[in-house]
Amino acid sequence: MRINAENLGKRFRRNWVFRNLDLNISSGAHIQILGGNGSGKSTLLSVISGFSTSTEGTIKHFIDDEAIEMSPEHINMAAPDTQLFEELT
Repeated sequence: MRINAENLGKRFRRNWVFRNLDLNISSGAHIQILGGNGSGKSTLLSVISGFSTSTEGTIKHFIDDEAIEMSPEHINMAAPDTQLFEELT
């Protein structure tokens, strides 16, 4: 699986949480997202995983170089402020 984000941005009202973000993540990669409370870490992960929409930019998800629509079988996210799918243990 590969995730490509280009010119990604997320805004709440007039405040930009992040903007002009380009990101390429491949399967097996380890990434670290650092920041203080309220800095947008969970928001970024939510946008990348497809659980929230970006204000600007594009995100594409690929499996074996074929673009796919995201679903819980491909990616999921668990954070303190999100609900888990009932079928997960």
